[in-house]
Amino acid sequence: MEVALRIRDNLIQTGWLDTSDEMVQSSVDLSGVEVPFGWLPSMRILESPPTAPKREVVEEVTIVELEEVVVKKTVESPSIDPAVTHTTKILDQIAKAAGLDRKEVMRRAQRKRRALGPVTLWMALLLVAREQQLPMGEFVRTIST
Repeated sequence: MEVALRIRDNLIQTGWLDTSDEMVQSSVDLSGVEVPFGWLPSMRILESPPTAPKREVVEEVTIVELEEVVVKKTVESPSIDPAVTHTTKILDQIAKAAGLDRKEVMRRAQRKRRALGPVTLWMALLLVAREQQLPMGEFVRTIST
């Protein structure tokens, strides 16, 4: 129970959770997030979470028949893990280099994720590449761009 309370307090302090009206709720819009079956957060991240992304308000002015209309847009901050955007490209590179079907590479990566616990998909793909004894330089460069 102490660990759960400490994690809750950490998430409140870093802005991931909001406590208002005697409720605790997410302060980040999670409506477009897909969570894969079996995913678990790592205790290391829960013990010292990064600061939650802030929503920025951008004002846009549109003139319609000499009237000024102000439209407010919310812009989400970029993903905390930039390597996530390169997952498809890494998958294609590994499948081509290993001579395997994309589905087979993905199946092996998902199997590694189930075995290892909280591991990102791109890391599981890199582990599959390493298992296939592929040179890692190209894949690491892809992730870091």
